[in-house]
Amino acid sequence: MSRSDVVAIDEIEVYINHPYLDIWMPLRQWMGRGPLRSRAFIRPIAARSSLTQHAIPLTVVPLEYRNDAESISAILEGTIPDPWHRLRRAVAGMCLHWLTSAMQECHSDLEHAVKERDAGRVDQLLRTASATFVKAVIPLRELNLPLAVDMGKLTRQWQAFADESPDWEILGQVVSEQHALLHRRSATRRAVEYGLHSPQRAGESPIL
Repeated sequence: MSRSDVVAIDEIEVYINHPYLDIWMPLRQWMGRGPLRSRAFIRPIAARSSLTQHAIPLTVVPLEYRNDAESISAILEGTIPDPWHRLRRAVAGMCLHWLTSAMQECHSDLEHAVKERDAGRVDQLLRTASATFVKAVIPLRELNLPLAVDMGKLTRQWQAFADESPDWEILGQVVSEQHALLHRRSATRRAVEYGLHSPQRAGESPIL
């Protein structure tokens, strides 16, 4: 990228995704205030130059200010700081929300792939689901919640299916059992709700 392609931070606007009204605002303003109180999932979804109105990559927004799944996970893992000083339990709940949604989506795709007997797709989804569950351990521990499933047993089941031609009947049964676990109301679900409704700074009251 040449110097002429670089946009100064004070010349960048970001499009903020909001449940009531999406709005453009200066990046500097967003970095200063962030998502307010319980609006935990408001985040930039586009960026542009305030001078030319031309779109620019969202990567101009530093990772810690994106408030997306990658950003929240990195904050929880301690690889980047939380610029808005939210309660750590709230960050863990937000992270768990995204991971739970990812697991549910993956298992829905897995159920479809099993019905279609698509071995390649099944192998890919099993590996994705396994990696997602491993990532979920951090927020679960942060929230002092028990694992909803036996991680060791689950991983061994996936590895067995991934390493050889699957027994479609048994695999279908396992996927159905996992689907039921992921969709039931549990301590994990309550943690997700905590992340959605928790205070974002010490001393604030939750908005329920």
